[in-house]
Amino acid sequence: MINSHSKNRQSGIYAIEFALITTVICLILIFSFQAVASLSIKGQLERLSFSLVSILRERTQLYNGNYTLTQPEANALYTIAQNSLNRTLSGYDDSNFGAVIEGLTFDSSKPPVGTPTRFELGSYHCNVPRDIASYQNLSVVTTWGRQAPLYRVTLCYKGVNYFALLHAGNYRRVEASSYSIGR
Repeated sequence: MINSHSKNRQSGIYAIEFALITTVICLILIFSFQAVASLSIKGQLERLSFSLVSILRERTQLYNGNYTLTQPEANALYTIAQNSLNRTLSGYDDSNFGAVIEGLTFDSSKPPVGTPTRFELGSYHCNVPRDIASYQNLSVVTTWGRQAPLYRVTLCYKGVNYFALLHAGNYRRVEASSYSIGR
């Protein structure tokens, strides 16, 4: 014989199980949304940083053979990045975007020591732990016997944090860097 009092207790257990399972499913969905949003932004930043560093690499064609990066050139690249993200990233906020554009040129009279140039642009600070001078071993000697310049573009964006309600860390920062050897 089934005890009706036992049935009432079972329905309470089902409600508790339903609440726990619903909470776990909601957390999994929030994590999935966060991962998809971050990966989407990261992909856009990676493509954009590669395109910008490719422009720097072609300096002999675009900047009359001058290999040293200047502030107006860095500003122009930053403007290109801003305009591109404004077109392609929904909800783009310029205050959440930052860039570090670096160049390393070599003087033929004192190789292999390079002269670094670095421009930090935008209102959002990119945390780049190592400057481009620490990568000078990536540069090669060209067929003309000249040490090739090295360029790096780092883009950072502070995206959406779906975990903000849980106060579970900073999942907002997305960063991408691209390197290229000049011609």
